[in-house]
Amino acid sequence: MKPRLSLPLTSALCALVAALALLGLRSIGLESIAPVSGVARAGSLSRDGNAEATSPPTFHALADGRATASSETSLVAALSADVEGLPSLADLLEAEQGDLSDPAVRERVVGRLREIEQTRRAAAEREAASRGLPVRVERAGGVVQELVAFENGQPVYFTTHNLSAAISSGASALRAAPYNLTGSGVKVGVWDGGSVRASHQEFAAGARVTVKDGSVSIDHATHVAGTIAAAGIVASARGMATAAGIDSYDWNSDKAEMTARAAAAPGQPDALYLSNHSYGYISGWNYVAGGSPSRVWEWHGNGTNAAAAELDFGRYNVFARDSDALAAGALRSRASPRRRWRLPRRV
Repeated sequence: MKPRLSLPLTSALCALVAALALLGLRSIGLESIAPVSGVARAGSLSRDGNAEATSPPTFHALADGRATASSETSLVAALSADVEGLPSLADLLEAEQGDLSDPAVRERVVGRLREIEQTRRAAAEREAASRGLPVRVERAGGVVQELVAFENGQPVYFTTHNLSAAISSGASALRAAPYNLTGSGVKVGVWDGGSVRASHQEFAAGARVTVKDGSVSIDHATHVAGTIAAAGIVASARGMATAAGIDSYDWNSDKAEMTARAAAAPGQPDALYLSNHSYGYISGWNYVAGGSPSRVWEWHGNGTNAAAAELDFGRYNVFARDSDALAAGALRSRASPRRRWRLPRRV
């Protein structure tokens, strides 16, 4: 069950939020990011389910297609000193009783989480280098994919998702009388594979985009932000909230940054009440259309024969649990009873 937003918004602003949500806009306090997979395991399997004649079971052809022999035992040994036993965001919040309305709690959680994310990423990059796996790939059509971590000995990659135009959001009705809503005064956080191009003509007037982490701009993030807040210099590119502001981040350390910015009560001017995350984790079939060796699809599921499947679809893993923990922690009020704060266990 998704927690309800407990903020005193006017009905008109609620209508604007609803319209934005139909575009895939996720509120830090309304909807958590719940990836369905999180584990990438590639092998040699054609998309029709037929195993190839030669399918070396200990080889992984990931992202750019380079196959490298791997040993899960040696991988775990190599990473254990840096990664094994590190707590997740949910663990940190549970230890603090999950109350992000307390500035001291938030500061401790964010500081520790940044250290953990940096440690995991550094360990993942070292292992990727030893396997000959890419850390970041930019594919045709503006798709960006980047290594996040290793889970159970397998690499986990973020991938951007295409965002379709909102045909039936009803935002045009909210811009007209009697509402006359434009999103003015509303700030939306956009996390993506890179930053939004702040100089784009659809955002330039009023300097409505602020790049918060110095990341390089990419087309996908700019497109996402345009769907949310493009001014309509080109009428067909007009966004849902044409005067809204954008705080732009790349997806590295996203959980720590979201924890630092998530609103925990009404009237917090430097906090975010809405954020967008048009990305997830590679699972199942991944469309490549290139690479070396050249191929159209690559398999990131379990197994390399006709019985292969992606076992992580729908699994409540550490990534999903962390997202739920963030949403719950942001909504926990100081006035709430100090009852025991727990989330379901991941599987």
